[in-house]
Order: sequence, then C-alpha cells, then structure tokens
Amino acid sequence: MPYGPNWRNQRKIYQSILNINAVGSLQALQSAEAILTMQQLAHAPQNYYDIIRRYSTAVILSSVFGIRGPEFSHPNIQHLYKVQDQFTAILETGATPPVDIFPWLKKLPSFLAPWRNWALAIRQEQRSLYFELLRGAKERVAAGAKRNCFMDKLLQESKPIKNGLDDEHIAYIGGVLMEGGSDTTSSTLLSFLLALVKYPRVLRKAQEEVDRVCGVQRSPSFEDLAKMPYIKHCMTEVRT
Repeated sequence: MPYGPNWRNQRKIYQSILNINAVGSLQALQSAEAILTMQQLAHAPQNYYDIIRRYSTAVILSSVFGIRGPEFSHPNIQHLYKVQDQFTAILETGATPPVDIFPWLKKLPSFLAPWRNWALAIRQEQRSLYFELLRGAKERVAAGAKRNCFMDKLLQESKPIKNGLDDEHIAYIGGVLMEGGSDTTSSTLLSFLLALVKYPRVLRKAQEEVDRVCGVQRSPSFEDLAKMPYIKHCMTEVRT
C-alpha cells in the first residue's frame, strides 16, 4: 500500500490496539487461555505443536473478533492455518519464478503460469476467511450483542467510513492483525519450548525461579514477572 490517506488511517487504527494500554487490557484473556493451554498440554503433551498454536490464535481471535477457539480443531483456527500454510508455501524460495527479475514472465498466459492461479486461489481463500469473520461481527453488532473486542468497537464508529475505509479495508485490517498475532506468537513460544528442552540446565534454573516466586500451588501471573529476571531474560533471548 503506497503512503497516503488510507495508509495513515489504517496506521491509526492499528495503533488503537497495538499499544501498551490496549495490550494490558488483554492480560485476563491471556491468563485464561494459558490455563487452558496448560491443561491441554498435561492431557496430550504429544500435541504440543497444535496446542501452542491454538493458544496464540485463540487470544488474537478473541481480542480482535470476539470469538473463542477452545480447540485447535475449531473451524476458524483450521481455516486460518490452512491459509497461512498456503501463503508460506508460495513464498518459499523456488516456489514461483523470479518475476521481479524477469518481468516478461508476468505476460505469460495462465496455462504457462500455474503460480498465478495458485496465488489467486490463496487470495480467494484468505478473503473468504476475513469476510466470514467480518460478517459475523457485523451481524452481532446489528443484533445488539456486541462484545468487548477490537472489531465490534471499530464497526460502531463512524470514523472508518468517513476516512474512506470500506468493508475490504476493514476485513483486511482484522485479518492482518489475526494472522500476525497468531503466527509470530506461536513461533516464539515454540522456539522457547524447544530451547528449554535442548538446554535442561536452563530449564531447571527457570523452574527453580518459578517455584521460589510462586510456590507449587499456583501458576505465575503477570504481576510475578518483575520478580523473575531469569525467565524474562530467557524470553528476551528467544525473541531476539
């Protein structure tokens, strides 16, 4: 998207949810989903990959669209990762010809450019997901059953319409937030988990810090984080 009014308007909208105050309001939601995640890991540790991905997606799905995803098999979560997996596949090196280097490839007819149909199919699948979620939010708001989520608040404001944001823009604003919030968070958590398994000495030291601060009767909370510098530094190392 080129810099201009639409770019500025969308940036303002993203900032309304991607700021310290807004993130702080999601702590209760994150804690609730974390408890469910621990329960699922205790019952089916072999499914850790999908369980972690469910957690990150459930948090962003609920905060943006007001929808819960208690299981990885939830239709919205499955649809999201179907789109993401296809999008990742087409971006892999060698998946498509270097059309930026050889612009003449763009002029090939479709039967000689299968990657074009592949890209169009991914876009249609992505658009279907985004508009399905937007439609659900609009129906809920119209029925007066609004929820305390980003999309419901956005739909109730008149500013997006005045700023020239139509359904296409609004659907993609929600979709981009959902995709970014689910994939990046789950990748970080999975890397953190695998790193702890790889380095048991670090795992033992981290566990000792958690036990010292929280005991063995409760899980850590956001308030405990300031008392756990070792955990914080481990997390920072994984993120960087």
